[in-house]
Amino acid sequence: MVRVTIQESRVYRMTKFIMLMEGRVGSSHVVQLLNNHENIICDYEKLYGLDDEAQKAKIAEMFSANAPVVGFKTKLRDVIDQDYLFDLIERDTVFTICLHRKNIIKSVVSTFYAQKLRQETGHYNRLKINTAVFEPIPLAYPDFEAHLRIRKAIDEQLIAFYDKLTAPKTLVFYEDLMLDEETFMRNLIDFLGLEWQPLTRSIYAKTISDDLRDIIENFDELRSHYIGTPYEAMFDEVLS
Repeated sequence: MVRVTIQESRVYRMTKFIMLMEGRVGSSHVVQLLNNHENIICDYEKLYGLDDEAQKAKIAEMFSANAPVVGFKTKLRDVIDQDYLFDLIERDTVFTICLHRKNIIKSVVSTFYAQKLRQETGHYNRLKINTAVFEPIPLAYPDFEAHLRIRKAIDEQLIAFYDKLTAPKTLVFYEDLMLDEETFMRNLIDFLGLEWQPLTRSIYAKTISDDLRDIIENFDELRSHYIGTPYEAMFDEVLS
């Protein structure tokens, strides 16, 4: 893979990339870190709410940015014409980053917590300037289970789309980002064919404790519904 140095960037053929993700996987933080690199322009979620033609025009606009490496992030479910997106990736050799979270239980809990954060601060993501402390939240089993089923279906659709791609792609995980941010970002920069630069500036902070006992008011009761299932261990996981 050809690597870009700062000196070579003006004559380098543009690399395009898309970050496919679902909510609560740290994608806004990753975009902020990527934009620290002087040879990358990565846009945020700009496709949501647009009609089909407007989405295609927006994609073309984002890919016309003046940088050696340009891209954007989007939820796959926000893309109206997914066949078009697939064909675009394959035809133009668009690099695909699929940012995924292994622990689906924590994804769902984080979604509920983000709604509370939005009510209290006006933001779904916690900013470093926000030092507010939130109390544990109660989560009713029927509501939680409904959200879990929906998230499972969305994640499966995303992975199925990713698996079909033959253009350059990489599947990366939120958990690895949390455990070793620098190594995670070095691997992304390497995937994009760039030389490493320190990427440290982000306005985002981790939203909640990694121990769900600190987050869910009725932790034991909710967990009891999943004893003996693959989800049981996810309730107990605490990243070190």
